[in-house]
Amino acid sequence: MKGISRELVVGIFVGIAIGVVLSYALAVHDGTSGDIRTCPIVNHGILTGYLVRTSPTTGGEATARAAERAYLEQRSPNYPLELFREMYRDVPGRKEFLGLSYIFSNDALSYGQFTLTNETPSEFEFASPAPGMSQRIDGAGIITPKWAVIFVSLYDFKGMNGVEELRLTVPGEWKLEYYGGTGDILTGTVLRVRFSSMKRDNYVVLAFETDGSLDHPPQIEVVIDGDSYRLLRDYSST
Repeated sequence: MKGISRELVVGIFVGIAIGVVLSYALAVHDGTSGDIRTCPIVNHGILTGYLVRTSPTTGGEATARAAERAYLEQRSPNYPLELFREMYRDVPGRKEFLGLSYIFSNDALSYGQFTLTNETPSEFEFASPAPGMSQRIDGAGIITPKWAVIFVSLYDFKGMNGVEELRLTVPGEWKLEYYGGTGDILTGTVLRVRFSSMKRDNYVVLAFETDGSLDHPPQIEVVIDGDSYRLLRDYSST
């Protein structure tokens, strides 16, 4: 009887161990902690909780962290988008609102849009989901003569992540103040963030001290399955 009990206990612990290993393997392969939602519905009561953490006068790390926390907790890039749209009204002086949204099908750019505007508030919205999407890139930010904060989410709907890298070219006078994200950052003439093939939902948030002008906006590029795409303009495959 004792031998049977011991074997049963050992079997239970072996089963638990196998289950833990399999669960971890699936989690690593999938690279997600919940579905990313891209929809225009944002709870403004929840948004206010993040808005009070921003700094419209100095931007910087506090604002970048607020956008990052909103994205991670709400699992939607729409929260950073609306966060920047709301705080834009309170940013003093000259400023520009940055927005981008691109849809890929079969690993190739299908359509998208880019805006850099001084509208108050900006009418920019993320592109609507499309059947057969393979990847989508969404982002928003604010640029002023003194500071800039930029957020970008990069999502792959396939089994493995094909979004390899984000490249950001900024004026040489800009100084990186904060980086948050899921990739490995490489600084240089071109700031590069490289992503693992095992994680399908990635994001980048950056805060900069800028050079005192709005004459040289950042250049944004992504690499998907070896092909690079410059996200600077409206695009349609039709």
